[in-house]
Order: sequence, then structure tokens, then C-alpha cells
Amino acid sequence: MSLAGCVIVKARVTGNCLSDIKVHSLRPNLAQKLVQGRSLSEATDRISQCYVVCQQAQTLAVYLAYKQKAPSSDQLVSIQLEAIDQTLWRWMVDLPKLVSLPTQLTEYAKIKQQIVNWQRRSFSSNRPVSEQVTANLEVVNQWFSELVGVSASQWAGYSIKQLERWIDSDSIAAHIIKISQDLIPVADSQQSIEPQHYTDQLSQLNRPAWVHKAIQRITQATAEEAEFFKQSGKIWSIPVIQLLKRLRDFANSVNGLVSNNVNVEYGFETRDDQILTWVMTARGWLLHNITLNNEKSVPNHVPISDYRILSPTDSYFCQNGQVEKFLQQLRFRNLTQVSTILELTILASDPCVEYKVEIEYA
Repeated sequence: MSLAGCVIVKARVTGNCLSDIKVHSLRPNLAQKLVQGRSLSEATDRISQCYVVCQQAQTLAVYLAYKQKAPSSDQLVSIQLEAIDQTLWRWMVDLPKLVSLPTQLTEYAKIKQQIVNWQRRSFSSNRPVSEQVTANLEVVNQWFSELVGVSASQWAGYSIKQLERWIDSDSIAAHIIKISQDLIPVADSQQSIEPQHYTDQLSQLNRPAWVHKAIQRITQATAEEAEFFKQSGKIWSIPVIQLLKRLRDFANSVNGLVSNNVNVEYGFETRDDQILTWVMTARGWLLHNITLNNEKSVPNHVPISDYRILSPTDSYFCQNGQVEKFLQQLRFRNLTQVSTILELTILASDPCVEYKVEIEYA
């Protein structure tokens, strides 16, 4: 297992369903080890250096705890670019490979290099990343249209009926959705996309009873997504809904950059010695819960006694979480497709660490 951790999904195939399902997110609490006894100022640098995936979002979460004020436009643009980069990796490399479509590794590498170049120039020339993106809006929009087949603004405005028609189009993304739809059976008792996995996991954080703002916003956002898909006359499997949601988030990120109206959801709340911050990332909601040791504070230094990070991966891949509940409902039409369906389900929830699938046949 790497230092970042690993997601493990184990199951036994019994008849046409799964039994003995175990889903684990084995992620060491690096933040606690790195920042315990440090100040929030020191934690900002350490957290930023510790995380490679979603680094910009992780940095903003600790920045909100430290500064407790709105981030700069450049910080928000960097988070949007990070979300676009990580979304494209899945859709241009991992997902096509899994469903036996041609990958676009060379094309993705060029996009990745473009984003890296913008970030480097911002350091070397003091020209904000936001200015460089504004000067290259056509390039950003092209990333989306080449994957999806239409512009980001057009796709984001689709009704559910237009979305259903789009799935039959000839774009790479539409082919992936279509194959996923055909492969992943819809359960008889379809679980709705409820935020229960977040509320369950939040209960494991340090004194979480007052974190109503985060819960309220997560619940509202999830309900909005669920309502959109309820307008369809058909039932969608949870993994397909998640894949479509990622594309919608991708379209909204591009639209925000193109219209110079970047909309990254974030927030913070404090009470006594507790701070909770939340940021919407490429994969879902990221939460940081910090406890300060006010009794040992000195001027300009209030040490951290506890630092917990709840990532989207921790929430989706926990015991009785969304992934495990969906796997419990699966009924396979073809047992030769079990491995592919499990991996599609995992990639739809998009873990930020490597994953392993272990299948036994009864």
C-alpha cells in the first residue's frame, strides 16, 4: 500500500449476486501526524506539501481554517483547473481502457502540460493563473467539446430528455456512458443518492453536533442532483448517475472559467476550539475538522491538538457507504462481466488513491 493509502473492495460471487462484501478506505491520518502541536500557519504549508491529488482543494480547506476569509480568485481558478485535470484523466485514460475503448493518453498529457505551464508562469512572472486561463479560453472549451461532442455551455443546459438523446451520440464520453448503462444492471430497489454516508462519517469526527451548515449544504446539493434524474422516465443506476454528475461538474467548471464567474463551493464554521471547513472538489465534498489546544496557546501560536480530514473517498468507500450498499443490490446478468462492473462502480465514485478488487466465486 502506498503512503497515500488504498481502497479495497472484496466480495464473493454467489449465484447472480454478491455476498460477504467488504469495502475499506485504508488511508493513514497523515495530517494528524504532520500538524499536531503546530499552528494553523504551519499546517497550511504542511498540508499543501502532503497531498498531491486534490492539492489545491486541500490547501484551500486549511487556508479557510487559518484565514477564515474568502479565497482569492486565483485560488478558485486553480481549484477549477485541478478538477478539470483530474476529471479528464479518468475520462480520457482510465474509463476508456476499462470498457475497451481507445485511450487518449497523448492528448491528456498535452492538456496536463498546458495546466502545469500556466501554474509555472504564474510563479515565474507573477502573472495570475486566472489571467492566463482568460487568455486561453478557447483551449479550455475545446477540452470539453472534444470529449463530449458539444460545448460545455450547451451540455450543461441539457434537460434530462436531451441528455438521454445525447447518450446515443458519437462522442467518447457518450460511448462510455452507453456502455456503462448496458453493463451495470439497475437494482430492483434503487438506492437514492442520499448524503447519509457523509452524515455517518461526520459522526466520527471530533464533536460534530454543531456542523449543521456543512450537512445542510451537502444535503441540499445532493437533493438537487437527485431531483434532476427523477425527471426521467427511466431508472438510472447510481454509478451512471455519478458519471453523468462528473460531466456536469466538468461542464460547470469550464463555463465558470469561460464566463469569468468561477463558482467553487466552500465554507467554514467555528465554535470554541473547533473549526470545520468544507470545499467542493472534483470528487465531492472535502471536510477538514480541526481542534485547537487553547490551554497551551502562546502569543501568535495556538497549537493543533487534533486534525481530521474527511475526503470524498473516505465517505463513499466506508462500511455501509454508498459503494457497499449499491454492490449489495447488484444482480448480474452475465458473470463474466463481474470484474468490469465492480471496477466501473469504483471508478464512478472515483477514489483519490489506488484501488484493489478481490473477487471469490462460490
